[in-house]
Amino acid sequence: LFIFGMAFITMIVVFVYSMVNSFSNAGEATDDSPALTDVESAMIDTLVDEGIAAYHQQRYDQAKGFFDKALTIDNKNKFALYNRALVFYTQQDYARSISECYRCIDYHDYGYAYYLLGDNYLSVGNYDSAIYALEQAYQKDVPDPQLAV
Repeated sequence: LFIFGMAFITMIVVFVYSMVNSFSNAGEATDDSPALTDVESAMIDTLVDEGIAAYHQQRYDQAKGFFDKALTIDNKNKFALYNRALVFYTQQDYARSISECYRCIDYHDYGYAYYLLGDNYLSVGNYDSAIYALEQAYQKDVPDPQLAV
């Protein structure tokens, strides 16, 4: 009877612990976003490619629109985030570019986003932050085309 009672109490404790643990983890950030379908992935790739083409043709607002559409499908897409930040940088909207760089870095720790962040900080005269960002880019093996000149 004693063993049965201890087993029953153990089951209750395990059950209560698992319930409390599941409730305490409910508020934590998790990546529960559904996986993208092949069609969605292809659509994002197309939108990003079209945005890059528009950017190279100096149609910056149109390029941003393509990146925005890609981000409505996947709000964490590395290339849409980075290229959107690049559009803002080119338009000298450094505050928005910096914000987009941080979003990209938060999700992907992307070296080129650090490099662009460093360029943004250089543009606004925040040299300490620029040095830090460019060092991060260097640590992620992002080549510096300026050094090759």
